[in-house]
Amino acid sequence: MAVTGIVVQTETPNKPEVINLALSLGIEPDAVIGKLVRFWLWYERHGPATPEDPVARRLTRPMIDKLVDVPGFAASMVACGWLVSEGAHVTVPALITASDLQATPKKRAAKRKTAEPPPLDEIMAAFEQCVGMTGLQWTDARRKSVTQRWKTPHFRDNWRAGIHRAAMTPFLLGKGPRKWTMTLDFFLKPDTLVNILEGKYDGGTESSEERRESTNQDAFGLFESIDGGRGNHTGTETVVFNEGPRRIDATPGRNVGGSPDRVA
Repeated sequence: MAVTGIVVQTETPNKPEVINLALSLGIEPDAVIGKLVRFWLWYERHGPATPEDPVARRLTRPMIDKLVDVPGFAASMVACGWLVSEGAHVTVPALITASDLQATPKKRAAKRKTAEPPPLDEIMAAFEQCVGMTGLQWTDARRKSVTQRWKTPHFRDNWRAGIHRAAMTPFLLGKGPRKWTMTLDFFLKPDTLVNILEGKYDGGTESSEERRESTNQDAFGLFESIDGGRGNHTGTETVVFNEGPRRIDATPGRNVGGSPDRVA
C-alpha cells in the first residue's frame, strides 16, 4: 500500500526562512510551521501534477492566503523563495513526498530538479534583450514548449549561454539575406539551443525551418498589403515562393479577407 504525505525535515522549524516568515507576518514560528504544513498537504493532494497542468494557472496568492487564513502569507513565501511568482499566479518548488522516500536517491534528485518550474520571467527578459523586442507574452503554447525543454538537463544548464551566443550571431538578429529574426517560438524548438551553441548559424546559413517561417511572413505581408487585405482586387497577383511562382486569382468576390480562393 502506497504511503501518501509530505516530508518535513527535522531542521525545518529552525530554518532562517521560518524565522523571517514569523517576523514579517507577526506570528510565532510554531504557527508558521503549522501554516506551512497546512498548505503543503493541500498542495500535495490538490496541486498541479505538472507545471503545464491548468490547475497551476489558478494557484494565486489570495488563494493561498485564504487557505491558511493569514493575509500576506503567500507574498512572504515568495520573498523567502518557497514560492515562485510568475505574473498573476505562483508555483511551488518540488516537495519531497512520502512516496519519494521509496525511490533511490538518484531518482529523488532527478525528480526534484525536473520538477522545479522554469524561470519564465528571467527567460523572457533575457530573450527580449537579445532580440531587441518588448511586450512578448507567455502563451499556452510557449509555456508548454518551455516546460518540455526544461525537463532536459542540457536546456536547464545552457539556456543562458544559448541566448548570450544568439545575441552575438547577426543572422539570428535580422541581419541575414532575408532579414529573418529569431522568434521565441523558434528558440524553444527541441534542436535550436544545440544548433546555436554548436555555431550552426554563425555563418548565416538558413535552414528549411527558417526559410518556411520567413516565407510565411513574406506571404502574409503581401496578402495584407493587397487593398488593405479586403479582397477587393482586379486581375491577378503573382507571389514568388521558394519552390517557384504561383498565381493567385484576385477576381472581385472570389476572395474573403484577402485570402486566395484558388491557387494554380
